Amino acid sequence: MATHTEKAVERAMKSASENAHARTDVATKLAHDLIDKVARRAEQAEEGIRRTASYAEKRMRHSMRLAREKSLDAHGSTREFIRNHPFASIGIAVGLGMMLSSMARRNGRRVSERIDYPEIH
Repeated sequence: MATHTEKAVERAMKSASENAHARTDVATKLAHDLIDKVARRAEQAEEGIRRTASYAEKRMRHSMRLAREKSLDAHGSTREFIRNHPFASIGIAVGLGMMLSSMARRNGRRVSERIDYPEIH
């Protein structure tokens, strides 16, 4: 036969067990709710990133198309100028070549002046 104390301990353990189950159920529900909320936010963020990437891709394609058109226009204008003014074109090319050569020579000298060459014994 169970004593009064044993019955009290048994009731306390049963109550604690039921309490633990109730708290576990609440914690589980809260965790699920939180996970659902995080998942919704992640979906929204992903959607925003996809929209932004799509917009950026369209802008990039448009910019590339414009750059290509401008490049082709410049190429055509250059070819036309060379055909219409062959001697001026040669003069411009020679002048640019001399200027670039002078700049490269000057920059090369500056670089070599900055380099500390080790002394060889």
